[in-house]
Amino acid sequence: MIEKQSAQKWVVEGGYGTFSRESNRESGPIDRDIVSTQEEGVVENRTTALQDAAKDDTFNPSNFGKPAPDQPIDHRAGSSEGLVRFLKTTAMLLKSRGFLAAMYGGFVQITIITAFDSILPLFVHKAFGWGSSGGGSIFLALTIPSLAGPVVGAMSDRLGARAVVLAGFAISTLTLALLSVAGQDSIQHKILLCALLAVTGVGTIMMLLPLLADMYFIVSQMGEEHPLLFGPGGAFAQAYGLFNCAMALGMMLGPALAGFLYDSKGWKEAMWAMAAFCASGVVPVVRLIAPPSLKPAVQQRDINHKQIQILFTGKRREPTAHGSAEE
Repeated sequence: MIEKQSAQKWVVEGGYGTFSRESNRESGPIDRDIVSTQEEGVVENRTTALQDAAKDDTFNPSNFGKPAPDQPIDHRAGSSEGLVRFLKTTAMLLKSRGFLAAMYGGFVQITIITAFDSILPLFVHKAFGWGSSGGGSIFLALTIPSLAGPVVGAMSDRLGARAVVLAGFAISTLTLALLSVAGQDSIQHKILLCALLAVTGVGTIMMLLPLLADMYFIVSQMGEEHPLLFGPGGAFAQAYGLFNCAMALGMMLGPALAGFLYDSKGWKEAMWAMAAFCASGVVPVVRLIAPPSLKPAVQQRDINHKQIQILFTGKRREPTAHGSAEE
């Protein structure tokens, strides 16, 4: 513990290297060598800072200490620069045909899944006389195949998103069409319904997971081509937000459309309509999603990361001896 009186001996007043008069009285004459050494240290630190800044290609001595007019530093939420960057990034994402194909594939997948929410319990109650327990348990056949997601992901990594998604659309289209024949109150039709729902669940998982992976590669490639617009963090969360918007539209459309068709036409017509809607996703997938041989590898950006960091945060970061960055 340092006493207050002892600490006051080292109180600095009025600037660097100037000791208070009270401390002079108690501690005696000032050591001029110590004061001179401190002043030289301050000048040396400032000189080093100027030399480091001069190494930057964009450094301008007349603007030292001020943000450059052509480098927007303030990107806080609500700023005009951040809004312009958000709109430009969104427009660029929506111009990508591969990204739109992934969004449409997700839209079709979630529309089919949620369509069963409104009509499947009503159908099993009317066809088999099942109550709420049976109407809820029938969804196990549709959702349990989702546990095979890691296997589907491994297949997509090995074979490519295009082949797996195409197979998923084909399987789902076929099983949705076959579901139209399951409607008699017999054990055979009950088993057939559960089996077709399980295969449909497998097909929908094959439709969704590879599209998510393909969307990552698309956004990564766009970040490589436009690093100043996408920034050091990329636009992955923004892309997934747009994808979630497409999924939300499917969740609204699926139950409403299927419920309308079931009430007006019946189970068979509703299944045929869902099969046709599922088949509509094949064309965008085949034409707009590139095969693995044409997909460029994600490489490190060939740009000055230091300038990008200064552009987006206004802070200069220098590497330390351990390889990390410090402000």
